[in-house]
Amino acid sequence: MIRFRVGAALVCIVLVFSVVLIPLANADWIMFRSDLSHDGVGTGNPALTPTLLWKYTVPKIENTLYPGFFFWPAFESSPAVVNGVVYIGSNDSFVYALDAANGTKLWSTATADDVFSSPAVVNGVVYIGSDDGNVYALNAANGNKLWNYTTSALTSPLGYNPAVMASPQFESSPAVVKGVVYVGSGDNIYALNATNGDELWSYTTGAEVESSPAVVKGVVYVGSDDGSVYALGALTSSPSPSPTPTASPSPTVPEFPAQLLGITLVVSMIIVLSTVILTKKRTTAKAAQLGF
Repeated sequence: MIRFRVGAALVCIVLVFSVVLIPLANADWIMFRSDLSHDGVGTGNPALTPTLLWKYTVPKIENTLYPGFFFWPAFESSPAVVNGVVYIGSNDSFVYALDAANGTKLWSTATADDVFSSPAVVNGVVYIGSDDGNVYALNAANGNKLWNYTTSALTSPLGYNPAVMASPQFESSPAVVKGVVYVGSGDNIYALNATNGDELWSYTTGAEVESSPAVVKGVVYVGSDDGSVYALGALTSSPSPSPTPTASPSPTVPEFPAQLLGITLVVSMIIVLSTVILTKKRTTAKAAQLGF
């Protein structure tokens, strides 16, 4: 009987690890630094050797001011990888979707300026900013534009000339929570409706916001070039359902880090093993009383 209970306990532990940890091991990297808290902690297998699997290179671009001279665009955006597709922006003004297995270009969508912002991919939609003063929502399956939000002409006292820069740039990377897109720009921190791009609210700091917001427990944390870090109350309810283009939905963002999950599993194991040991002691004591 004791062996049966010990075996049953071990089976339960294996099942818990299988059900909980296997999905995490295959989780996608859906936004800048992995998740809403931007902890940068991955859940997949580590890359132990730098073996080149593939490389995608964008075509060189001719300098319009100096014909005959070319430059190679740079990728300063950080990729998001969802459902076997790599999404990334480039300073050639395009947003790219590449096959994660072999680097084949699946689609590219043009903006009007450099794309330094890193994409967030949620429910089949790619959210990304551009230096053209727009935040874009693109269909993750084909790159078609669902909506774009354009900032107003820059009128804040930051020293910019609106005639030169009509709209502040979006170099911040979006975070998407419960139907709301949070992102920083040259003049404000914005909360946008993820379905249609409508502005829900904006908050003005004392300088540019190139920092990318982290959203944890209803609070938006973001830095500004004014030397301050801000904590702002996020919108807690979803304004409307998220858009549903023809693309496979990305996995739900965990509400707590993997480390906490590991601690929970360890505690559960300790409880199970303690129960087994206690049961064994009681059985042994009872057998001794009966003279076995």
